[in-house]
Amino acid sequence: MSNEKQLLQSVRGTSDLLPNDQPLFQRVNRVFADIAIACGFKEISLPIFEYSWLFQKGVGSTSDIATKEMYYLHHKEGDNLDIALRPEGTAGIVRAYYEHGMHTWSQPVRLFYSGPMFRHERPQKGRERQFTQFGIESIGESDSSEDALVILAACQALYRLQIKPENFSVHINSIGCTHCRPKYIKKLLAYIKTRQDKLCDDCLLRAETNPMRVLDCKNKTCQAHTTDAPNHLDHLCDNCKNHFKSTLEYLEEAGISFNINHRIVRGLDYYTRTVFELIAETGTLKGQALGAGGRYDNLVATYGRRKAPAVGFSAGVERVITILKDLKLSKVPTEKPQVFVIQLGSSAKKKAFSILRQLLAAGIKTASSLSSNSLKTQLKMATKNNVRFALIIGQRELLDKTVIIKDLQNGSQETVDLKQYLAILLERLK
Repeated sequence: MSNEKQLLQSVRGTSDLLPNDQPLFQRVNRVFADIAIACGFKEISLPIFEYSWLFQKGVGSTSDIATKEMYYLHHKEGDNLDIALRPEGTAGIVRAYYEHGMHTWSQPVRLFYSGPMFRHERPQKGRERQFTQFGIESIGESDSSEDALVILAACQALYRLQIKPENFSVHINSIGCTHCRPKYIKKLLAYIKTRQDKLCDDCLLRAETNPMRVLDCKNKTCQAHTTDAPNHLDHLCDNCKNHFKSTLEYLEEAGISFNINHRIVRGLDYYTRTVFELIAETGTLKGQALGAGGRYDNLVATYGRRKAPAVGFSAGVERVITILKDLKLSKVPTEKPQVFVIQLGSSAKKKAFSILRQLLAAGIKTASSLSSNSLKTQLKMATKNNVRFALIIGQRELLDKTVIIKDLQNGSQETVDLKQYLAILLERLK
């Protein structure tokens, strides 16, 4: 095959997570999970693929995700059972909520998840075709305090990662409900009609399918020609107005600064009322969302089930890692080995393997190089691993049933009985 060399690399829009990057990746996920747990959310793991209908119905058949970005997999049982790699997590959460009878549990049901998502879009900085998403979802509570809790959890996770309030901003809006939104859409369409010769082709298409997405267009020309578009906040019904006001009051009480931004509408059909984004204010992702979310009270009913109010948030883990690197916050302390096992000779090597097992069973972080024979080489490796103690066993120690404990900090060493070395070592490690 002429392109074999080209194929020996990752597919465009994907990347490897190398060992040096793993500690930071794990730390970001761990911090988000710790905050979620502290806020009463419980972990759930979802399949990587679902029936494609689930996403088409949930995110909207005319959304960018459904029309351009989903990876479809054809199922053996027929086209009517097409499946797709998951492009987002919320639809799967709602499916699991009803499939496993969570609607009968005490409400709200608060869940969090983490894992890879897939979107077939043009790769660029902060936007890969395979990316990792952390999300929290609360289903079964309509009170505005739940909206504020989700936003609080999102902000607290970034704070704990040492991303300060000046490094990102909370942009929030309300897009109303099924009662007040139609009237607003009518006014917005009338406005768009007077500007349609100035808007891009995508905006003209959105005007026919989801007019509010016109306000979300990233095209600078479109933004300039929609600066005086009708503001949804001026057309909210009393219930939505009170809900939004209450959400903002909770955020103020928690000391969370926010910007009311009528251009925040989100790109998925299922959103209602509160929508928000956490926008990077520094670094290579400045102006892009580190995470986003909102309320989706009608999504459950969309699938033909009884209506259940819900609100959630998701963050792009790779985007959070990018801003951490930009802020020089990417160094993560790693746990180093405590002991290095050194062996000299084939018989000693077998005994060293037994010692290695004992150390690991005792919970001692251990390193070794059983393939090396030179004492000098192994001592160099022990020093490079920055361990405190080296255990040395050679032919003489094997015959005497002893082992040498060498303190690599002060250079002292002691020969001890093989039956007593573990207790002595544990005491010194204290």
